[in-house]
Amino acid sequence: MSSIISKIKFYLLVLIAFFIPGYIFLTPLCIVLFILAWVLEGNLKQKVNAWWKNKYALLFSGFYLLYVLWLAFTPDLQTGLFNIEVKLSLGIFPILLAYEGKFSDEKQNKLMWAFISGCAVNGIICLVHAIWKYYILGIYQFTYSQFSMFLHPSYYSMYIDLALLFIFYRAASSQINISVKGKAGLVFIAIFLLILLILLQSKAGMICTVLLLGSFLVKLFMNKTYRKAAIITLLGCIAIAAGTYYSLVTKQHSRFNMIETLAASGKMDSTSSESTQARFFISKAAKEVIAEKPFLGYGTGQAWGKLQEQYKKDGYTGSSKHMLNAHNQYLQCIIDTGFIGLICMLGCFIIPLIKAVREKRFVYGSFLCILLINMFVESMLEQQAGTMFYGLFNSILMFNFVI
Repeated sequence: MSSIISKIKFYLLVLIAFFIPGYIFLTPLCIVLFILAWVLEGNLKQKVNAWWKNKYALLFSGFYLLYVLWLAFTPDLQTGLFNIEVKLSLGIFPILLAYEGKFSDEKQNKLMWAFISGCAVNGIICLVHAIWKYYILGIYQFTYSQFSMFLHPSYYSMYIDLALLFIFYRAASSQINISVKGKAGLVFIAIFLLILLILLQSKAGMICTVLLLGSFLVKLFMNKTYRKAAIITLLGCIAIAAGTYYSLVTKQHSRFNMIETLAASGKMDSTSSESTQARFFISKAAKEVIAEKPFLGYGTGQAWGKLQEQYKKDGYTGSSKHMLNAHNQYLQCIIDTGFIGLICMLGCFIIPLIKAVREKRFVYGSFLCILLINMFVESMLEQQAGTMFYGLFNSILMFNFVI
């Protein structure tokens, strides 16, 4: 019976990995079922001991516990409890996965393919929808949030970057035997995902992708066997990027056109909700809020409300109208939990990153860097799309994949 429950538990994990990139509303149900299977499987004492004796698992869960403790400082308990619920994945996945140990190659393969497939299926649905809108209704929805039906483009782009990491690992690893047809399939999926990234037009996503492609090419070029492949890949990426941009992301529909307009004018508009200008004024407001309570913050879940008050006070009508959060996880964390919380959060990234570099775990190290970059421009851990993604894959890559 226990072996059957263990299999069910693993396939629930596979479903979680598949649903995160597109069907985020189904993921919490799968997580609840996974927890139930984890309990029914037994060995609870050993599982808790494995978590307790693992310093990295304690570090990750400790960051979540900090938010629980900071409920004591919040004047709005309902908002604080909601924030705790959103962040639950940060605390629960280290407990659930620390005991599992390294997964077999077969299990790793299934989980990676589940996530890659989830990203690709979501992209196919979005692309078909955009084509239908354009040719049937005459509405252009090939870029940014109009294109991404289920997720904010920043989150979807971040997911795709991890999917590309998995594809590269499978294609380049000497430990995995893949046929020529299999590698061709991986290349085809990677090209499709790159096209999606260009259509999504997430600035942070594109920066991460450029850095990832550069890292991939360096690693390939260092191996004489893959040097020709590296050159072909580089030329192919340039051709795909240029072709996609000029065919689907025209000047009229490009988000980067706004940046050019801003650069030409040389002025920031506090009434604008355009992302680049809004972030400038949000950061100013956030720094003013932080200055009042820098060490302990205002309490769990209070950042959004405090920022709304500051927007109105400073006359930042663009940010106020759209009720924007900090759009920066570092600032968001400081407002809620002060610099104590920021240090704890950075510890959850920097300490594992050092371990990943020392042990030459390219995939895990790159995953952490992707999060660190994206958190500069989005409050990634304030929505379940971010907390479930980070909570799951941070634990899997630390405890179960070891790549």
